[in-house]
Amino acid sequence: MPPETGTPGTAWTWGTVRLVGGPSPWQVWPLRADSIRTAWQEAGSDALTLGLGEAWRSGPGGFAELLALLETHPDLVAFGSPGWPGDARPAGAWVVPEWVWQGDAQGQSGTWQWQGKVLSDESRPDWTVRALASADVLLQTGPRETAADGPRWVRPHALQGKDRFLAGARRVLTQLAGDGLAKVVLSRDITLRAEAPVDPWAVFRGMARRAADSHRMAWQEPGAAAWLAASPERLCSWSGASFVTEALAGTAVRTQGSEALGDLDRPAAQAEQGVVQTGVRRALAGLVIDLREDTPSPVAWQGLVHLKATLAGRLAPGTTVADLVSALNPTAAVAGWPGQEAQAWIRWLEGRPRGRYAAPFGRLTAREGMLAVGIRGVAIREQEACVTVGAGLVRGSTPEGEWAETEAKLDAVLRLLGRDA
Repeated sequence: MPPETGTPGTAWTWGTVRLVGGPSPWQVWPLRADSIRTAWQEAGSDALTLGLGEAWRSGPGGFAELLALLETHPDLVAFGSPGWPGDARPAGAWVVPEWVWQGDAQGQSGTWQWQGKVLSDESRPDWTVRALASADVLLQTGPRETAADGPRWVRPHALQGKDRFLAGARRVLTQLAGDGLAKVVLSRDITLRAEAPVDPWAVFRGMARRAADSHRMAWQEPGAAAWLAASPERLCSWSGASFVTEALAGTAVRTQGSEALGDLDRPAAQAEQGVVQTGVRRALAGLVIDLREDTPSPVAWQGLVHLKATLAGRLAPGTTVADLVSALNPTAAVAGWPGQEAQAWIRWLEGRPRGRYAAPFGRLTAREGMLAVGIRGVAIREQEACVTVGAGLVRGSTPEGEWAETEAKLDAVLRLLGRDA
C-alpha cells in the first residue's frame, strides 16, 4: 500500500490491528516470495521480529522521514538500512511492513500486527475489516513449515581472489607508510554452491539458532537474493535521547576455549583498535553530550576474539537519531580512517559496490531502535551463495596476515551456515 494512495488533498493516517496467535511465521514465509520479507533478532535474545510486505517505503535517504512517521504513529514497527554511502547502486531502504510478527524464534508463540494506511475519517471497524481481509490472505497460504537448517555448501576455489586481495593490501600499506591515511578495510567475496536450490529462510533459522552471540538479520526482496547476517557489532542503539555505540576492531582465533587477548596484544591490533575508537569519538563530536567510553577488552564471537569498547551518552539538544546514524555510518571498523579517503581507496581497489555488506541494518519504533553493522553475512540466490569478509589494514599489518584474517572470518561464517565448505 503506497503512502500516496488517493487523490491530492486526501487526509491519511495509520491503523494497526493485533492478532494474538495465528499461524507460525515459518508456515507463512516459504509461500510469500511475492512480498518483501525481513527479520531481526538482537544478540542474547530469543525474541524475533519478522516483517512481511510493505505498507510504506523510502530509499536510503529517507531515514528522517521514517522517524517523523514513527513519531506521529508510535504503534508502527519498521526495518531498514541507510546502505553503504557512495555506492553507485545503493542497497539501503526503510520499510514499514504490512505485517509484523513478534514472538519466540521457534514461531510457536507470538503476535501478528497489521500496519496499514487508512483514510483519517475512516472508522476503526471499517479498517479493521480490511485488516482481517488481509489476514485471510495471510492465513490461506497453507501450512508449510520452513526447515530449520541449510544445505551442504561447497567452496569451489580455496584461493579465490587471493592475488587481487594481496595486491590491494600492498597498495594500501604503501599509502599507510606516509602521513594522513591511518586505516583501510579491504573486503573480498567467496562463492559457495549447493547441490540443489536453497531455501534462504531455512538457512536463516539455522544461523539464528547457532548465533546467540550475534545480532541476526535478514532481508529479501521479491526475485532477488536473500541477504542474511549474524553480526557481532552494533552501530548504535537508542532510547529517547540516550544512545550506545561500539568500537570493534582486531581479530584473533580463539584457542582452547580461552577469551584471552592472544595475539590481539600485538602492536598492529592495538593500533587498529585505537584508530577505530578515535574515529567513533570524532564522528560524535558536537552531536552528543555526557559521552562515556570504556577501555577496550576482548570479546569472543564464533571461535574468534575481537577488541571492543562501548561508548554511550545522550544526543545534544537539536540532534536527531538521523544525525547520529549519518555520522557513524560507516565507522572506521568497516571503512577506515579518515573515512572519505579510506572509502575512495575501497571503491578503487574492490571494484564493486558493497551492497548490504558492512551497511547498518535494524529494527526501530518511535520509542527505540537498534542498527547492527551488516558483517559476517551471506547473500543467497537459488543454488549459490556469496560470503563477503574483510580485514583492516594499519601500519604494521602484512598482506598475508590480513588474508589469513579474512580466512578466519570465512570459517566463522561457514560454521554459522552449519556446514564446512
